[in-house]
Formats: sequence, C-alpha cells, structure tokens
Amino acid sequence: MKKLRFIQSGYFILLTSFFVVFLFAVFNIFTIRHFNRRIEEIYKNSLNYSSNYWADQFYVANKELTSLINKNNSTDYNLICDSSDSDFIEEKS
Repeated sequence: MKKLRFIQSGYFILLTSFFVVFLFAVFNIFTIRHFNRRIEEIYKNSLNYSSNYWADQFYVANKELTSLINKNNSTDYNLICDSSDSDFIEEKS
C-alpha cells in the first residue's frame, strides 16, 4: 500500500524526471567529447595531408630549378658563383 502511494506521488515523478534528465546530460557530454575528438583528428589529418602536399611540391620545384641552373652554365647564378671579381658580383646582385 505504501509502495503504491509513493509511485502515485509527485516525488516519484520528480525523481524519475531528474534521473532521465541526468542520463540525457551524461549521454550528451560523452557524445560531444567523442565528436570533438573525431573533428580534431580530421583537422590534424587534413593539416598533415596539406603540409605534406606542399612540401612535396616545393621539393619538386627546388629539384627542377637546381637542375635548370646546373644544365646552363651561363646563368647569372653560376657566373656569380664562379666569379672572384667583387665588382662583377655587386653588379649582378
């Protein structure tokens, strides 16, 4: 009889409502943390991919420019490197 009266009372409804809201809050906190970790991981992967891409592009450009300079000995760069005349170096720089 006492148990039936407690279930019908406002305390039971209030206690049950508090418990349900508490469970939703805990679930939301864990869900938000999970998605924040995933988003952070996605951003890190994207940044790593982008930086690796540009590092490769700069490496290729550097290699091409170096090979272009080395093939043509009459470029200003090679003339400056080979010259010991300081006036010529200042004129070309």
